Amino acid sequence: MRAGNSRAGDIMVPVQDYITIYEDQSVFEAIKKMRQSFHQISGALHGHRSMLVLDRAGNLTGIVTLKSLLRALGLKELAEDIIIRAESWGWYFTGCQWQDSKLCIKDVMRPISLATVDVEDDIYKAAETLLRHNINSLPVMNGKKLVGIIRTIDIFMALDNLFLE
Repeated sequence: MRAGNSRAGDIMVPVQDYITIYEDQSVFEAIKKMRQSFHQISGALHGHRSMLVLDRAGNLTGIVTLKSLLRALGLKELAEDIIIRAESWGWYFTGCQWQDSKLCIKDVMRPISLATVDVEDDIYKAAETLLRHNINSLPVMNGKKLVGIIRTIDIFMALDNLFLE
């Protein structure tokens, strides 16, 4: 398949192959769910680095990424805190605090309205949208219905085919 003729629908990951979480669930629940979705092959971890966020009616409202979950945890601040780094109980205590946290996914997700691409759009438009919004996962819509996700790696592999032909 030539990249120049490829549509978003040709290279997307189908929506049913993606993990989901409800927007009112906690960040801690999202972290557990994301971790469970990864699998190991030859020592390397494989899996999606984002989850689709749904409201309780099942409508797509956003995307939460591994990066946004880490940002929500404030790991940078924790790693720089001398007391946390110096004490063996520091990381355990911090983990317990986050487990009890009431921070919800809707507080850290990227709203679906920020960036999408249509299933019929070419992959160059998808690539441009990923770059313009500085994101790695892009919802693919068929009208108002979500049908899949395009990731940076999907674009990369499709463009790679252009140079191999």
